[in-house]
Amino acid sequence: MEEKDPQEFFDTGPFEKIISGALSLALKSHGPITHENKPSATKRIAGSIRGYLQDFNTRHLQAHLLEKERARLKKKKEELDRILPRLQRSRDDLLEKCREAGLI
Repeated sequence: MEEKDPQEFFDTGPFEKIISGALSLALKSHGPITHENKPSATKRIAGSIRGYLQDFNTRHLQAHLLEKERARLKKKKEELDRILPRLQRSRDDLLEKCREAGLI
């Protein structure tokens, strides 16, 4: 079986990059992972992955909330666009009445 270039493991996808990053952090903190430091390394890896997922969820939630706000504002704009001509006519009528009465 042909040996793979180690860099190919980093090119496989986002999930692999998350795991690889978490493992790299654990190795930098602990050096080689042994039976003795396995629990601590496991916590560090899990914490890294958990942090990434929380960041992802936060970004996803923010995008979802922004989309909902855009939809709400679009609906409000359409409503205002519908009533604007009526308000402009009312204004024009009032101005005409004021002119006729000599108030302006």
